[in-house]
Amino acid sequence: TPRIQDSAQMPELLGLPLGFFLAIGLSITLWWIMRNTTTGFSIETIGRNRNAGWYAGISVKKTIMLSMLIGGAVAGVAGAVETLSIIGRFEPAFNAGLGFDGITVALLGRANPLGVIPAAILIGGMRASGSTVQFEAGVAPELVDLLLAMILFFVTAPLLARFFKNRKESVAMTSGWSN
Repeated sequence: TPRIQDSAQMPELLGLPLGFFLAIGLSITLWWIMRNTTTGFSIETIGRNRNAGWYAGISVKKTIMLSMLIGGAVAGVAGAVETLSIIGRFEPAFNAGLGFDGITVALLGRANPLGVIPAAILIGGMRASGSTVQFEAGVAPELVDLLLAMILFFVTAPLLARFFKNRKESVAMTSGWSN
């Protein structure tokens, strides 16, 4: 598409795109909602255990739809910020691969709206510096992908170990007298 007019672009604040501060404010708002409202409690409960939420009288379908709506709205805001402040025009593949970075950020931030702030700054900084490192130090740009994969591995390794340990224990408990 044609370049967005200067009057429609998001301004900078303290040398950073306004969207950076918008994202921090949105994270803090979502954290507050998750910790201080019944809606947040419902989302947290259904996210951890659907059956427990259902037995507690929480509408599982409504809560899942609401969380999907919130996630979609946040993704839409992120796309608008990226388009209006960074790129300056709509490009069809402007967000290719960002979903995987989002998963890494969520895991690194332990799925906590406040925890994803430093995680997103770290991952975003690594992504932004990838091309600079390539030109300045002569390092392959795939090094950033390798570092992100290592971070993802080390963050998920304890979770996977706990999952397989619990699975092994539950199999041993249910095997009965025949073994």
